Amino acid sequence: MKKFKKGVVIKKRKPLSLTKLAIKAEHLQRDYIFKTEGRSCEFPKCKEPAYCVDHHRSRTVHQLFFYKPNLVRICRGHHNSKTNQYHGVHLEQEELILERNGIKEFEYMRRMELEHKPDPNWNRNYLLEKIEHFKKLLDK
Repeated sequence: MKKFKKGVVIKKRKPLSLTKLAIKAEHLQRDYIFKTEGRSCEFPKCKEPAYCVDHHRSRTVHQLFFYKPNLVRICRGHHNSKTNQYHGVHLEQEELILERNGIKEFEYMRRMELEHKPDPNWNRNYLLEKIEHFKKLLDK
């Protein structure tokens, strides 16, 4: 047991917000994808190393947030071009996703984004489970 000086107040830490938990889980998933699939950009003919794992469909669609077919390893140049909507990079990524996953997966993700219903599973326990899941995968 630690002894503290008289009058010292120890504050309890606030629990992490859902947003911070999601970011932590997302970073662990990114690390796992880089570990298992490498760090190369998935765009055809690109030789640059991947900078991040990008969500093809919106991150706000929680059902697709950790959904592997929705994720693309992407270099900084392609990420910036997609973010700034340059040179049809989004269309290139659409073609990449369609070719990689097939029409059935592609349409499923498109439908999920269009319907955009709240995910009842998106809560603290779900995100903590995801964090533990990716930690275990990284430890293997």
